[in-house]
Amino acid sequence: GVDSNSVTQTVAATAPGVFTQDAAGKGQAQAYNEGWILNSRTNAAKPGSIITILWTGGGQTNPDGVDGRMETLTLPRPRATVTVTIGGQTVSAADTVYVGAVPYAWAGLLMAQVKVPAGLNGDALPVVITAGSASSPNTATVAVRP
Repeated sequence: GVDSNSVTQTVAATAPGVFTQDAAGKGQAQAYNEGWILNSRTNAAKPGSIITILWTGGGQTNPDGVDGRMETLTLPRPRATVTVTIGGQTVSAADTVYVGAVPYAWAGLLMAQVKVPAGLNGDALPVVITAGSASSPNTATVAVRP
């Protein structure tokens, strides 16, 4: 029956974060190689192949998202410009296949399907997703081997 104190909170337009296989949000990204094979040291992606990275925090979408809705027909895409960096190399717009909602998943779950840049090789290459002016922490990784 008593009002609380007023609190002012700053809200960011975007706050990307890459899902990881570790609940602590570090290490191997929740990423899939072609054929929806989970990316790992034993199942590394090849340079030039398509990898799908699961993430969130893309901000407002077009069309507008609806909390709690399962995405089905018109898949929302972030209004902010989205770029993906793997192992320090930014994936070009031409090599970005799709960035948007995951079909038949809840609103807010996003995927980035990108072509792995040539010349990459390693078991723990950092993955960073930038949406608008914000970037995901440099704590998620993918495995890439020729």
